[in-house]
Amino acid sequence: MYKVFIVDDEPFIIEGLYDIVDWSSFGMEIVSHAGNGQAALQALTSQPVDILITDISMPLMNGLDLIREARRVKPELKVIILSGFNEFEYLKEGMQLGIENYLLKPINVEELESTLSNTASKLDHTLSPQADDAYGIQILKDNILHRWLTGQIAATEFEERAQFMNLSLDAPDVAVAILRDKGQVPGMV
Repeated sequence: MYKVFIVDDEPFIIEGLYDIVDWSSFGMEIVSHAGNGQAALQALTSQPVDILITDISMPLMNGLDLIREARRVKPELKVIILSGFNEFEYLKEGMQLGIENYLLKPINVEELESTLSNTASKLDHTLSPQADDAYGIQILKDNILHRWLTGQIAATEFEERAQFMNLSLDAPDVAVAILRDKGQVPGMV
């Protein structure tokens, strides 16, 4: 089982994360949680953890500083950011820190589960750092495109992120196809 550590200064977010995902189906278990980055860093130094799920804006130590410090202790740590802030600068800095994904609150369960599945797959297969980076960038591109297709991203934000990620939809015609499993009902998880 992969060990997950959650950090958020909002107790109801932590409680919700325990309940909204069937962690064992991803081969994961939540081993602990903290209400701020400083307490989390202290716990991370003495506890085996594979995946860190953290908020950005917290007292004592913000999520980005936590990630930087946690990487010094556990360089192989996988990190998922949950944030109420839809700020491009946070995403950009998070990417530079090697995050798995930057998910916005309120949490889209399907997007979180997809990120967990991809993260577990990465942990299952030891990849070279270059392949690992390319895979992480592809997840972020997929996330941006998903938000664009479902109307969850403003045009200016999409253009900003697409430019940063070298996504080009500059063509006379762009076609989009959405494929679903026959057994899957749209909108149902």
